[in-house]
Amino acid sequence: MAGGLQPGCSATLFPLNRDYMDAHYQRGFAQRSKGEYDHAIADYDRGLELDPGYANAYYRRGDARQSTADYDGAVADSTLAISRNREYADAYRGRGRANTLNGDCDDVAGFDPAVELNGDDASAYRFPGDAKNRKDDCDGAIADFSRAIGIDDEYTFAYLWRGHTKEDNRERNGAIADYDRAMELDPQCACLHNNRGALKREPGDYEGLYRDLDTAVCLPLISRTPGPIGASPRLRTRMNTVERCGI
Repeated sequence: MAGGLQPGCSATLFPLNRDYMDAHYQRGFAQRSKGEYDHAIADYDRGLELDPGYANAYYRRGDARQSTADYDGAVADSTLAISRNREYADAYRGRGRANTLNGDCDDVAGFDPAVELNGDDASAYRFPGDAKNRKDDCDGAIADFSRAIGIDDEYTFAYLWRGHTKEDNRERNGAIADYDRAMELDPQCACLHNNRGALKREPGDYEGLYRDLDTAVCLPLISRTPGPIGASPRLRTRMNTVERCGI
C-alpha cells in the first residue's frame, strides 16, 4: 500500500501527516474537475481531518458543494476559509456567489473584499455584476461588467453578461453590440447566437433570427464562455412566441 491512503482503507493504519492531506486535496481537485462532486467532497473531508487549518481545502470543498446546490454548506466553507486567511479573495467571491445562487442578492457588499483584494482582475467584477442584475440593479450590473471590460477588453463573459443586462434594461441596440463583440471573441458560444437571434425578431429581421438560431442549435452546449441561455423572462417570452408562430 505504498503511495498514501487508498480508497476503502482504514485511516487508522496511517499516521496523520501533511503528505496524506495533500494527496486527498489533489485527488479532490481532480474529482471536482471531472464533475464527481460527492467524491471530491469526501476527499476534502478527509484532508481537513488531517489538517483543519488548510484554507484552500475549505474553499474547494465549498466550491464542490455549490455545484451540488448545497449553498448553505458552500457559504459555511467559504467562511471557514476566510477565517484562516483574511486575504483570500476567491473565498469572499465564493461566499458571495453561493449567497446569490441561494436567492440572497441583497448583500452585494459581501463581494467588496474580493474586489479590494483583487480589483485589477477583470473576473473580480463578474459575480457582483451578476448579483446586481438578479436584484434588478441593471445600472449597477452594467457598471461592473464595464469595469471588467476596462481591465480586459477581451473578457468575453463581461460582454455577454453586459449584453444580457442591457437586454433586461430594454437597451436592444446596446445588447446586440455587446453580443456582436462577444461573438468575435468566442464564435462557438451557442447562447450568444441564441440571445442575439431572439433580439432580431422584434424589428422583423427574420433572416437574421433564423441564421443565429440555426447556428445556435448546431453548436455544442459546452463553450469556454458560460452564458444565460433563456435567462431573461422577455427572452423566454419571445422564444415561446417564435415556437407558437412557427417562425
